[in-house]
Amino acid sequence: LPIIKSTGVNRILYKNIKRRISVSDSEIEELKDIYNRYKLRITIDGGVNCTNDLLRINSYAQPAVDSIIIGTPFYNNRFPCQKIWRKVEADLETKIVN
Repeated sequence: LPIIKSTGVNRILYKNIKRRISVSDSEIEELKDIYNRYKLRITIDGGVNCTNDLLRINSYAQPAVDSIIIGTPFYNNRFPCQKIWRKVEADLETKIVN
């Protein structure tokens, strides 16, 4: 990582390709260590499967992890805010059609 940092890189994308469950606390600790040592910003790709995962990472991993990529759980509507969005979309669609 020191070589990477010396080239001007300021962000890394972390993805555990073997994991099919939530990001573990030990993974978060490792990411925090990377941040503290090298001051690299970190994006987690995957491992956030529900609102609780998102809140846990947000409260536990700051400032090391500053962004998360959410794929399948988002498409599967696993986040409460998505129900609000769907309702608003349906209301807007009804107004546009009428």
